[in-house]
Amino acid sequence: MKWDEMCAGALVVGKKIEIDLEFKTNNNRRGKTALPAAGILTGLITAAKKLTLKEPPRPRNKGDKGKSVEGISFHVALCTVGPEDALSVTTAFSQFVNWKEGATVCYENSFLPLELGGGHILVHQGLAPCTRCRAGYRKWAMQRRCTIIVDSDADYDSTGLDQPTFLFTPVGLVFFG
Repeated sequence: MKWDEMCAGALVVGKKIEIDLEFKTNNNRRGKTALPAAGILTGLITAAKKLTLKEPPRPRNKGDKGKSVEGISFHVALCTVGPEDALSVTTAFSQFVNWKEGATVCYENSFLPLELGGGHILVHQGLAPCTRCRAGYRKWAMQRRCTIIVDSDADYDSTGLDQPTFLFTPVGLVFFG
C-alpha cells in the first residue's frame, strides 16, 4: 500500500498528553491502547530520541550562505523486544529527503511505508509529521499491529510543542506530548 493510500485523505491531530510515568504505567487500562508495558514504552521512546539524523546538505550557490536545502531528515528503525525486555534496534532508513513529486506531496511519500519484519517502528525526523502524515502513521501502526514512535526536532501543524513525540497505537489512537 502506498503512503497516499495510508493517509487516505484523512487528517489526524491526536490527543495531547503528558508522556510521563503515570501515562506509561496506566496507558493500557482495560486494553484500550494496546501500547506496550511502561518499561518497554519508555525504552522505545528513549531509543527513538537517540536515532541520529543526517545533516541537510548546503546549497551550491555562494549567495545562499548559511541556508540549507529544503527537505527533512528521517531515521527509521525496527525495534524488537527480546528476553528480559531487551530492545534491539535496526536502522531501516536514514537519509535527508529532499525529493518529492510536487508542493502538495509530503516528503514521507518518497519512501514510506517501508517493508519491515515484525516489531515496533521508531522514527526520528527533523520536522513533526503533518496531520495528513499522522493519518498515514496511524494506519501503518494499525495495519502492522505495532506501536510507532515518531520523535521530531521541530513542531509542525500546531501541536504547540517545540519537539513533539507521537505515539501511534495498534488500535488507531494517536497521542503526542
